[in-house]
Amino acid sequence: MLNSQKLESLGVLAGGIAHDFNNLLMSIIGNAELSQVGLNQSTEAARPLRDISLGANRAAELCRQILAYAGEVSPQREDHDLVELVAEISSLLRMSASKQCTISVRQADARLGINADASQISQLIINLIVNASDAIGNRPGTVTIGTARVDTVSDAEHPGPRPFAMLEVRDDGVGMMPEVKERMFDPFFSTKFAGRGLGMATVQGIIHGHGGSIFVESEPSSGTTIHVLLPLRDLPDHVEKAPPPRSYLGRRILIVDDEPDVLDVAVRMASELGLITDAVLSGEDALYRLEETSDFDLILMDLSMPGMGGAAAARAALALNPSLPILLSSGYSAEGLPEGLLRAGVEFLPKPYSLDALEAALDQHIDPGPAGQLG
Repeated sequence: MLNSQKLESLGVLAGGIAHDFNNLLMSIIGNAELSQVGLNQSTEAARPLRDISLGANRAAELCRQILAYAGEVSPQREDHDLVELVAEISSLLRMSASKQCTISVRQADARLGINADASQISQLIINLIVNASDAIGNRPGTVTIGTARVDTVSDAEHPGPRPFAMLEVRDDGVGMMPEVKERMFDPFFSTKFAGRGLGMATVQGIIHGHGGSIFVESEPSSGTTIHVLLPLRDLPDHVEKAPPPRSYLGRRILIVDDEPDVLDVAVRMASELGLITDAVLSGEDALYRLEETSDFDLILMDLSMPGMGGAAAARAALALNPSLPILLSSGYSAEGLPEGLLRAGVEFLPKPYSLDALEAALDQHIDPGPAGQLG
């Protein structure tokens, strides 16, 4: 029981740290993206800005990993092709491995449909590649990642034959002793330097959360092979065409955040999308503004604020205008959002968010019309 309480306390601490870092990353990612708008990508300044965005987004993935360990992540599942997901992050996989390590990708010939959170599956793959690379160390070696369909699998969790999409990660590293293999999924257990140990615990949590299984084969000096099995599902044949460019010119948004740096970058991102912005630093000030005018198309509001928090302010705003769309945003996950608010139509936008993520969220609530037209 004491061990359980200790782990719970560590989870609360980890969630709080991830929240604060996500607020910092919100400012970094937003400013890096805004600096690239209209910038010729061949200029000298373009590459450092892309590297800033890449590094900050990888840090955001780490924060999501911490939140997953803290039990504060709800998967955003959609139908995806596992083959396509691996292909999309192939360049990032090579960046995640050591320079001495060769990454070999062997993909299935046909699509492998899974119902999954793409971000979590990407995180799972990267964690496995990093572990495989670390097992090889500073000597030359190869990590092979492959995908395939498995039609007959039976175990305690999934009795009887069922179709699965299989992800295989194989390395020719040092392998594992039996006692290490037995504890490899324990939180904070690691054979690496201090501060590591969440990767495989998170991997196991993601796989079980998606109804899958993981199998590990490893012997000392003989490398390691990991098979991840995820339930296979059919994918539609049609391909949706990308929508035409759109603009929110003339639409009004009220942005609420107690962090001035985050508020500033959110205002500039919304302005870049053509919105007329109004910004305040507290839930109380947001209500004053709403009482003065009802001419807002949407509210983007931080969930965790001193005084009147985002949840209380959202309820009060809905009392003033029940049809007003509200996006609550936070460095925490949507797990902390009261269920009553979700039923009232309030939605969640996790920090840090990109311009594309903000635009996608706005598309759910504002009909912007074709680019160049007023709202």
